[in-house]
Amino acid sequence: FAACTIVVDDDDDAQAVDYRFDAVNTHFTAMTGLVGPVGRTALELVPGLERVWVETYARVGLGRETLQFEQGSEVMGRWFDVSATPLPEYGRFAIVFTDQTARRRAQEAVRRRDDDIRQIADELPVMVWLTDAKGVFAFVNQTFSEYFGATRTTVTHPDWRLPTHPDDGDAHLADFFRAVEAGDDFATCVRVRRADGEWRSVETWGRPRFDAAGDYLGHVGGAVDVTERVEAEGQREALLQRERDARLK
Repeated sequence: FAACTIVVDDDDDAQAVDYRFDAVNTHFTAMTGLVGPVGRTALELVPGLERVWVETYARVGLGRETLQFEQGSEVMGRWFDVSATPLPEYGRFAIVFTDQTARRRAQEAVRRRDDDIRQIADELPVMVWLTDAKGVFAFVNQTFSEYFGATRTTVTHPDWRLPTHPDDGDAHLADFFRAVEAGDDFATCVRVRRADGEWRSVETWGRPRFDAAGDYLGHVGGAVDVTERVEAEGQREALLQRERDARLK
């Protein structure tokens, strides 16, 4: 953790205009990139620093609030997780913080990747879906929405579930949430009710998604209607069974 004490500089109307660093620990420069900060103000060290930093720290130094927050600075190119606590002297407070830049950049990379998936997915004739780490649909493509006759807003609601056949639903959910719990691959064939009310066989599969730190984010997957194939396989198996029975007579 980096730590420092800060004093808010205010004007004649007791409005914060800047803040200066009173003392810093050994990790401060490594986490902020600011060299020789003691006795200097934030705007002196970082010209163009966003006003939100001054306003937030004024709440601590002048307003005597204790705050925990995460905030980024575009001009510094960094994100910080900050705990700020007022000290007895008016206008003075202490902060302890960590640099969250790498994590935020990793999250942004995942967000851009997911945006690319969404854009490509809408052009595909197969059903495509994304879930979050709890197994709730976070995105479905247009083909998915049209197949089930449901809007994306409806599908991504936490209470929405696939309209599975009563004989298949429990097993399907159990298999899926085992994959969510384990962060593992998922594949199954399940009967579902299509938008026109007809029961159809759908083959669906998914793979887990992870961020740069290895944390599980959810699953990405697809689904296709395989009703004709399942029926053909059933008819073939029935024919083979009749032939086996005939040979036994």
